[in-house]
Amino acid sequence: MKLLLENWRKFLTEEAKLDPEIAAVLEKKGLIYNRVLGQGMFGTVVEIEDPKTGERRAAKVVEDTPNEGKVYSYVMKNRDKFGKYGKYLPKVFSVEDIEMSAPDIDRGFAGSGTTIVRCCRGP
Repeated sequence: MKLLLENWRKFLTEEAKLDPEIAAVLEKKGLIYNRVLGQGMFGTVVEIEDPKTGERRAAKVVEDTPNEGKVYSYVMKNRDKFGKYGKYLPKVFSVEDIEMSAPDIDRGFAGSGTTIVRCCRGP
């Protein structure tokens, strides 16, 4: 049991590594990557910082999912129309689509559309 708890503690404190492809996408937009907040089937959420303003936000980076940007754009424009349920939706500040080309990176995002969604004010 002790070994299980020790391994679980290590798992919880383990830093997630940022994929170099995502770093290339963020760099292309002039954003500074701070750390990975989470990863899932539909993208990676990272903490970013705007070097011009010093503002920190969470950004979701997704690859080649055309509807993701549309959904977040709709939420950004119509959040107040959801009434009492609007509080369950994220506060979206911007949605940006980026077209990555082969020289930018070696694989994955090359030649595909990438969407960056900035939301959730940081600490």
